[in-house]
Amino acid sequence: MKIAARGLFAIVLLLCYLTNLKAQNGYFYTGKDYGSESTLSPFTQILNGGFDMLQTQNYPNTIRELHLKKGVNTVFRSLTQPRKAINTIGWSTFANSELIPFGFSKTTSQWIPNYGLHLIGGGMEYARMSDYYAYHNFKYPRIWAAFTSLTEQYLNEAVEMRGNDHLSFSAVADWYFFDIPGIILFSFEPVQRFFSQTITVRSWLGQASYVPGDHSIRNTGQYYSIKIQPRFLGKLSFLYYLGAGWLFGGGYEHRGVTYSLAYGNKTDEVFVVDEATKIEYIRVKPSAAFFIDKNNSLLFSLVVTTHRVYQENVRIDLFPGVLKIGKFSFGLWSNYSFNFDSYYGITIKGVPGIAF
Repeated sequence: MKIAARGLFAIVLLLCYLTNLKAQNGYFYTGKDYGSESTLSPFTQILNGGFDMLQTQNYPNTIRELHLKKGVNTVFRSLTQPRKAINTIGWSTFANSELIPFGFSKTTSQWIPNYGLHLIGGGMEYARMSDYYAYHNFKYPRIWAAFTSLTEQYLNEAVEMRGNDHLSFSAVADWYFFDIPGIILFSFEPVQRFFSQTITVRSWLGQASYVPGDHSIRNTGQYYSIKIQPRFLGKLSFLYYLGAGWLFGGGYEHRGVTYSLAYGNKTDEVFVVDEATKIEYIRVKPSAAFFIDKNNSLLFSLVVTTHRVYQENVRIDLFPGVLKIGKFSFGLWSNYSFNFDSYYGITIKGVPGIAF
């Protein structure tokens, strides 16, 4: 298993190098100076994706309480001992829960985020970072993109450990069966073209910010907008908003700006459903949202979640490019809970924001 894992990683590096002989395609990043695309940088990508779970109820937001050093070490042990990590639940349970896309029970549906968020979403993020590095004239943009994507995913796994030191079969599944294959899949131009033009997939990152008062990280989020716009619908489109939850809706486009409404569920809490296997499941709460995007770069979002103890009952994001003072553009965000907790933040392009 170790040899297979190393070989798979070597294939990624080789593929990144060989495909680097051609210019990157520019399907997912074109250097827009407005909206969510303008906030993209390696740092904001890693911060939003790595700390994505902090928006759920039972993950701490303060850096100290995350026990990152312990999480990093545990993920390393898991990825370097994949067979041992899988044996903690057995190969049959591992395959039924993490790999085979048929189960929908609490113990057999972990494959759903694996395919949606890690394979397709993670692969698209890699392609987008490739576009980003090529746009900014980096040499070997795909290798840089693979490094950025895998760093983000590694941090995400470390955060999800929540200080636990047991080997993680989930990290093995995510890393070797979905994250790395996603990079390989999205290294091919026809795949990028399909998910950019036939089905429009874009990343709508949060405006992650640091709170000096309590040394916490707030307003993180790794979300994907998936739009389908059949010709017979004209300016109308279907929207699927995917990340820590899922919302379905539709939008209307006018002069390049799309106004969308969506309804569904947001992840409220992650809990262990089986103590023997450590298989996790999510609890969700009803949620509704309103989005404004320009050429698929998110300008404004309002997301409301109806749960009395949720820390982000009302989440509002106004991205850079909408508000300007001279040539200076900035973003604003605010989070409100029904427990009367609130946070406010300000961001600029490409760097984490400051909140209070």
